[in-house]
Amino acid sequence: MFILKYWSLGHFISILLPIAMIVACYFILRNRSQKTQKIVILVLILLNVLQHLLKPWVWYPLFHGVFNIRSISFYNVCATMILLSPVVFLCKSKGLKDALFFLGNLGGIMSLWFITIEYGVNILTVEFSRYFLCHAILMMTSTLPVLLGLHTLSLRNFWKVGLCFLALEAIVFVDNFIIYLFRNGFDWGKTYNQVYTENEIFICHAADQDFLKNTFLRDFHPKYVIDDGTCFYIPILWSAWAIYPVMSGFVFLVMWLLTKAKLNNHYLAEKWKKKEENQ
Repeated sequence: MFILKYWSLGHFISILLPIAMIVACYFILRNRSQKTQKIVILVLILLNVLQHLLKPWVWYPLFHGVFNIRSISFYNVCATMILLSPVVFLCKSKGLKDALFFLGNLGGIMSLWFITIEYGVNILTVEFSRYFLCHAILMMTSTLPVLLGLHTLSLRNFWKVGLCFLALEAIVFVDNFIIYLFRNGFDWGKTYNQVYTENEIFICHAADQDFLKNTFLRDFHPKYVIDDGTCFYIPILWSAWAIYPVMSGFVFLVMWLLTKAKLNNHYLAEKWKKKEENQ
């Protein structure tokens, strides 16, 4: 009953529980001072960073038995956002905060709702609980600053979100490449082939799934031709050509709709701020 399959009980829990957690935290924090709201969100962010850094010492020895330095690195987009989220939350860059709102939620949704990686596991295991909580907290800490009025989404920053995603992909590629380079005794060709084969978040080439191979994105990429006549994709640039326009258009549409509906800050947060100003 608790095995994670599409539209099983476990899948519904993965879909509904993060939303319930966000709503619950919003109602708990909405009438608190901005200082309290910021402290709570920052504590959640730091706890998420801590659980990520403790994986090899707490989680994986108990349930996998293998220490892997890659597990605490910037090895995928969600890990990178978790590690960078304290910096983004504390910095003054509105563009980075906008990017965290979109990419944090998209990363959490794709990890929890589209359950390709975790398909078939029991949701009652400790490791899945960690996996679920780290992505749920990522969604919470990406969403709450906007819901509580601590940050206002800006339509003019729509083009920055796609650039931030490409920067995340670049970090993931460099991180994986450096780790495998050491493991492979500085064999550059073997390392590139290993990163190319794993192809985290499509950083090296289009996905192998038929649904993508049969679309126009199949040929929407730059590639080099090497001496034996074969082709290989340029890391990162594939997404720049294929994903950036789509992501920028999606972000622009969402921001435009939120602006028109005056929901780029939640109306209750705006009402509360006005109440504070009048006191």
